[in-house]
Amino acid sequence: MKLIICEKPSVALDIARALGNFQKHDGHYTAGGYTITHAVGHLLEGDDSVFPEKWKLELLPAIPALYKKKPAGRTYSQFKIVSGLVKQASEVINMGDAGREGELIVREILDSCHYKGPLKRVWTSEALTKEVVLRELKSGLKDGHAYDSMYEAAKARENGDMLVGFNYTRAVTIKAGGFGQVWSVGRVQTPVLRLIVDRDIERENFKSEEYFLITAQFDKAGEKYNGILFNPKTSQQAAQTNEEVAEKDDRQEDDISSRIKSKDTADRILADIKKVGTGMIKEVKKEVKKDLPPLLHSLTSLQMEANGLYGFPAKKTLDIAQKLYEEHKAASYPRVDAQHLGNDAVGLAKDVLGKLGKPELAAQVMRYGKRVFDSSKLTDHHAIIPLKPKPANLDSDETKIYDLIWRKFVGAFMDPYEYKTTSVVTQAGNYLFRSNGKVENKLGWKALYKGHQSPAKEQEASLPELSQDETVKKAGEGSESKFTQPAAPYTEKSILLKMKKLMLGTPATRAQIIETLKKRTYITSQGKALISGLKGRELIKNLRSNKIIDTKTTGEWEDALEKIWTQKQGASGYTTFMKSIEQFVRESVEDIKGMDIQKVNVASSKMLQAAKSIAREKRLRLTDTTFEGVKTFLDQHSDRKDRDNGDGTFKPSEKQVSYANSLAQRMGTSVPAEALKDGKVMKTWIDKAVKKAPPTLSEKQIAVLEKHGQAALVNDPVAAKKWIDEYFKSKGGSGGGYRKSGYKRNFKRSYPSGGYPGR
Repeated sequence: MKLIICEKPSVALDIARALGNFQKHDGHYTAGGYTITHAVGHLLEGDDSVFPEKWKLELLPAIPALYKKKPAGRTYSQFKIVSGLVKQASEVINMGDAGREGELIVREILDSCHYKGPLKRVWTSEALTKEVVLRELKSGLKDGHAYDSMYEAAKARENGDMLVGFNYTRAVTIKAGGFGQVWSVGRVQTPVLRLIVDRDIERENFKSEEYFLITAQFDKAGEKYNGILFNPKTSQQAAQTNEEVAEKDDRQEDDISSRIKSKDTADRILADIKKVGTGMIKEVKKEVKKDLPPLLHSLTSLQMEANGLYGFPAKKTLDIAQKLYEEHKAASYPRVDAQHLGNDAVGLAKDVLGKLGKPELAAQVMRYGKRVFDSSKLTDHHAIIPLKPKPANLDSDETKIYDLIWRKFVGAFMDPYEYKTTSVVTQAGNYLFRSNGKVENKLGWKALYKGHQSPAKEQEASLPELSQDETVKKAGEGSESKFTQPAAPYTEKSILLKMKKLMLGTPATRAQIIETLKKRTYITSQGKALISGLKGRELIKNLRSNKIIDTKTTGEWEDALEKIWTQKQGASGYTTFMKSIEQFVRESVEDIKGMDIQKVNVASSKMLQAAKSIAREKRLRLTDTTFEGVKTFLDQHSDRKDRDNGDGTFKPSEKQVSYANSLAQRMGTSVPAEALKDGKVMKTWIDKAVKKAPPTLSEKQIAVLEKHGQAALVNDPVAAKKWIDEYFKSKGGSGGGYRKSGYKRNFKRSYPSGGYPGR
């Protein structure tokens, strides 16, 4: 039996459909001589039985002699199906996503089953359309063991992270007063947290200083232009400083050589300039420039552009890009850090340009050569590109992300952006004024971006024709008071750029790292800004001397992981990496044992859930998610005070009472009087009643049945729910997992009243 294993149910269905005349079985398909089965993400997880069960400081550091995997409880039934098929297989074809995690997901299953038979690999950045599936299975299969080093790198990443996370998290949590509130620490998340904390502290300690800018207006035959006073002695220093500011602040501040710190000096200079009636052109520099198209999109650059333009969180952009690849087949594999295509992708580029209605560009794909096609810049996948015209069924956010990918790809083959710059130095008395102008000659690729930038970026100034030693009239002067500004807080756009530069994480993990920091209440989002919380600051304060927060440390680890694959180091590379991590953990845990970490109150998930529920019901905004903020919100808007019995107990809420009455009606009984007085008693009664009450169908479940001609099942809820589960499973879900697999969205499209069939 030839067995194909992929990552997700939807991918298995795509492969089965491509092969044609498929038959559906429990957890797998058969078609065209193949058996196709799937994981549901990771079917195996780290077996923490190799670590001490008790949270005690004296048991740390904990270094297991062997790392084990165990079936994940939530997907155990699918694991049993896949492992059973592996044992029957004469050949396995690994069709996991072509990346480090995809390799790990499939190979760990094979290892757990002790599979020793032939192994093939499908490795492609293209969406798995029918044509791609058939082509790869016919002529694109590679030796699966050619990717052994990638598997070893993936194992090293997973086990290294587990070792660091287990020891650091337990040690810090214990030192912070117990594990009622977990203080997670990780080799990537914690250095990123440090960047955000340091930026916030820098902003708080920043002392703004006033400075003044002197400007003058000049006139040549009725054409006016403005100049700003500058000091040529400090121009070089100013250029260097502004380069640093642009990276930190994501914006260009005033030229430092133009700043005057003293108001008296500014007033004196302005008085001198007022006496001058003309100006002399001391220098004119004209230059015709060409800007080549920007590089294609990597996941990080796509996330940055989407955050800057639309405020999309990095995870949202990744999720949409994955849907464009997986569901819509409209874009290539997204979890990539490359911004080039391979040398062998010229034909692919021509084909795609033809599909996009750009045959004139297809004829000149090699005009920029290695700027677009350079295999030396790839480690696995090429850049993200569109694969077909924009599908008609994309929603608004999907359209935005598709358009960003489309513009970068089409623009990559268009003419350069051509413009003329003019720099003029005008002398008025003893003072020099600089004026810069720019005139566009040819938009080229930039025509795609008109209307997709902020107005400030699209405005261009022009200067009159001027010649050296020419005299112009001075038409006015002025002084402006300004204040120095601190570096802007990190946004997801700027932190993603920083993570990429410092090799923190991978394209596929950076979004989740940011989400983890939010979930742990280490940081919060305020608009686009990422702001550190008390808990995050306390953690970084105590880990200041520890290498775990050093961005160089995790960058070195990521580089070592990459080399296991790129240098084909195999199992020896894994062993070397893990030994270095073990030594690091031994030294670090001893350091943590000597710390005194202050306990920080944070809003629990239950508090946040309750506050958000009240905010939705009462149409309020929950802006402060700190412990004190959520507590104050609940105190002000919750009905808890009205339900206080005065003896330490609380009456059940109206929702609890309503739900309990509906359960009692189904059971032909009544809610106990004691439960109506005490919310805890009510909860216990409800938990037991839910198990005893006869099943019933929701309105939305009934709607599904009626839509698909199964109205007769309405009177048999058990059979009805089984049919609904099987129906959505056949559409790519796993059992009752349609609520998690995208069918919630599809249901909403079919039933605009909202929601999905509950159970």
